[in-house]
Amino acid sequence: MLTNKTIRYGVLVGFITIFASTSGSMLGLADDVVRPEIRWLVFRWLAEVSLIAAIGLVIVLMIDAINRYAEERNKYNETALHDRSREAVSRYVHVRKRSDHLIVEDSGDATLTWEFEVENVDSRVGLDLQVHAEHPAWTPSAGSPTAPESNVEVVHLSIAGQLSEEPGSVYSMKEFRHPWPGPDGKASNPMEFGVIRIPITHVNARNQKMIGISMQTKFKGGAFRNAPSRDYFVVEIPQLTDVLRVKIEPKSPGLRAILLPHSQMASGRHVVAQMGYAGTEDTAESDKQSREIVQKGRCLIWEVEYPKVGYQYCIFFKTVPIAQPASLARRSGP
Repeated sequence: MLTNKTIRYGVLVGFITIFASTSGSMLGLADDVVRPEIRWLVFRWLAEVSLIAAIGLVIVLMIDAINRYAEERNKYNETALHDRSREAVSRYVHVRKRSDHLIVEDSGDATLTWEFEVENVDSRVGLDLQVHAEHPAWTPSAGSPTAPESNVEVVHLSIAGQLSEEPGSVYSMKEFRHPWPGPDGKASNPMEFGVIRIPITHVNARNQKMIGISMQTKFKGGAFRNAPSRDYFVVEIPQLTDVLRVKIEPKSPGLRAILLPHSQMASGRHVVAQMGYAGTEDTAESDKQSREIVQKGRCLIWEVEYPKVGYQYCIFFKTVPIAQPASLARRSGP
């Protein structure tokens, strides 16, 4: 659709063309007034003016079309920028292998080591991971009106063999909820939600088919302080992942991690698979993955191929002394 400015230009050029043609016709009729050579000169001039006017009109129309395209493109870019739903799944990242190793200390603090083998990394997206961390009970008051500080700290980050000088900068706390209903429906202590965004742009690995990413994260403030009785570890699957291996291990050599007895399970499932962040359980997937987690020595091991993208898996466990009867622990195997 033409703009008002373009219409005005077109009318103006048309008026000049009509006026010049009419003047030429009138001069052509007055042979006794205008000599033939002058009449020919006038007609030539009128033809040139008409050609220039036509070229000018075409240029104006082209400029208008370019401006309209630029406006539409800007609107599209703005819409795409605010369409955060497209970032729910990182379509440009393919994780070939992923390993999560959680070491729980007696105090409830923990260290989580991530290892990734990634391909198809797009520098505009990178690798994003959501993190959950439980806080001690906290109630807003006059002396403490704001949420506590973050309990999550990234202490090590290596991308394609290059160490990051500021690994802590990749994490940011996004939300603090109190109280938070856990995956079993029971209210837990306040929960911190954050995002780890691993950048790829500063690494000379964008042209490599496969790169390795290693990261170590500290959970402070007793995030797993309920491990001696009942706790759970959340594993997010935001990217297409071929092979996933999760290991839960107590730091103390006198303890071991075991699955909760069925008497402590609301649903009777050791792994609860939830669809996205809505918290809707996929019972068939939960039953399937609960059969895959096994006890190996002091550790719990969960290995799975092609976990569902966009799901979060909650693994329920507890830490007990090694001397405790083996009847409370899950035996190795399905």
